[in-house]
Amino acid sequence: MNAQHSTTLRVVDLQKHFRRQKGSNVAAVNGVSLDIEPGTMVAVLGPSGSGKTTLLRCIAGLETPTGGEIWSGDLLLSSGDRGVIVPPEKRNFGMMFQTYAVWPHMTVFGNVAYPLKVRGMGKAEIQERVTEILRIVGIGHLRDEYPANVSGGQQQRVALARCLVSDPKVILFDEPLSNVDAKVREELRVELLAMHKRLGFAGVYVTHDQEEAMVISDRIVVMNEGKVVQADTPQQVYRRPTTRFVASFIGTANMFDGRVRAGGPQPGIITVSTKVGDIFVASDNFPPELRAEGTQVTVLARPEGLSVAAERPSTTPDATVLQGMLRAEMFRGSHSELLIELGGQIVRVRNSQGHALVEGHDVFVIAMSRSLYVLPGSGESIVQSGEVTA
Repeated sequence: MNAQHSTTLRVVDLQKHFRRQKGSNVAAVNGVSLDIEPGTMVAVLGPSGSGKTTLLRCIAGLETPTGGEIWSGDLLLSSGDRGVIVPPEKRNFGMMFQTYAVWPHMTVFGNVAYPLKVRGMGKAEIQERVTEILRIVGIGHLRDEYPANVSGGQQQRVALARCLVSDPKVILFDEPLSNVDAKVREELRVELLAMHKRLGFAGVYVTHDQEEAMVISDRIVVMNEGKVVQADTPQQVYRRPTTRFVASFIGTANMFDGRVRAGGPQPGIITVSTKVGDIFVASDNFPPELRAEGTQVTVLARPEGLSVAAERPSTTPDATVLQGMLRAEMFRGSHSELLIELGGQIVRVRNSQGHALVEGHDVFVIAMSRSLYVLPGSGESIVQSGEVTA
């Protein structure tokens, strides 16, 4: 059975190498395998140089892969071994770039209609389809305006409409909202999410904005050094990262290195001895392969999973209570972020309760066992996997 028949887009062991001026070989994409299911929005996230944009350009046909294959349904788009390379214009993919890439000499209507004219579609059908897509993206009233006369956010809507009008199998997004201000970015993000739900296209969305990736995607692919290090739902990537890299790259991470110690305060709880004290973790959040006594591990605590008190609280046996000193409080609007020194390291705690705390005074950090998660102390992946479904 050919797996590509059940997927909209399939990437198999993709390789893309570049040769630097001095002759060294760089693997920008190194053995990436992904399945993009119909109707799903997949965000590709990673630091600069991780290979995320090169991966997108290979899928689009703007770069020729060194090896591996790319499939669209049962159509082979690229194969180094078979000598196949389908040009970008024949892949039926839409693409939105960081820049708006709208033509200044054409009206909004003309920009959106252009892909349909290239395909030889009749005037009546072009009129109908463009009018409808302009209405969907909220710029129907701008159809006769030129790009110079509309805002950056409106130009980005023009680019999105141009992608959608051809009814592509997949839309590829290369950090499309990075050039608009924060308020417009939020508006476009919400609109894009709504349009994706309404129209059901498959999307591959490259971004450096973690919040954006969390909001718009069904699944997140985290890349580092040309490889996929984790691919999962936004919730799982955030709450259950498989490596220290993912834990620290996604969101804010408090990490405590230590070793597993025999026994716990009650069944279902495992103790980790760290320099800040014993930390109690629910066994459900403790990978089985890391539970042996003496194993070096790292305990992950997200800021919102911790609470703080001015006096030592009375708690349940599975709660960890650590004494530290409040160094600073940063007001964030909906909450305050507290910087607390514990055993020589700064821990971030989200305080949404409005407790009055005094900087420079001792406080107590409380962590419930189920709010913590355990990673390998070496930073290696908990689960080593080749192909992942996104």
